[in-house]
Formats: sequence, C-alpha cells, structure tokens
Amino acid sequence: AMINWKNADENELLLLDSIKFLLKNHQKLLIFLLHPSKPRLNGDPQALLQDASCFSSGEYLLIQIAIDFWDGSGNAKLVDIYSILDRNIYLRLLKVIDRLKWKAINSSSYGRFN
Repeated sequence: AMINWKNADENELLLLDSIKFLLKNHQKLLIFLLHPSKPRLNGDPQALLQDASCFSSGEYLLIQIAIDFWDGSGNAKLVDIYSILDRNIYLRLLKVIDRLKWKAINSSSYGRFN
C-alpha cells in the first residue's frame, strides 16, 4: 500500500517526504494518516487524533507530530518528544525540522532525505 500523491504541489510533496521519513518504520501509521493518492490526510485532524487514542503513547505522539507538520493542530508537547520518542526517531524528527526550517528560509530545491 504505497502512498503516491497525484497532482501534489512542491510543498505537499515536501510534507509527504517529511512525514514518510519520520514514520519510515511505522507503515501502519502512514496508512492510517495519509490518503493513498490525494495530497490530504485521511480525515479531519481532530477525528484522526481521536481514532489514534488507542495507539501506544509513542505512536500517538508520532501522529500528533505529523498533524502538527500538516496544519499545526496536533498539539505535540516538547516534553513528550524528548521523554517518549526513542533516539532514532528523535534524531529523524530533528532532521525533518531542520529540513523544513531550511526550506522556509531558502526556497530553492531541498533535496531528499537519506
């Protein structure tokens, strides 16, 4: 079940790339969160958060973070980020934030995550 957005603009593709990178070992969360073929979430952000309340605390936090990247309504807390996330995901998150910040400052092409 690959996510392949048609007719997405550059910013939407950057968000998709960022969220895929953050959730790269969490295919279930990607499928839960993102529409498979259109550049949008699989539903209203607040409804998605409600539906994700049965997930583990780490998975729920990742959904919050991804929704924060999407539209700012995920309400992830910094204390949760450094106390709940394992180091590998935490470092990926920092890479995503750095990439998005750099992109916001410098509107030329941003390259790919690796």
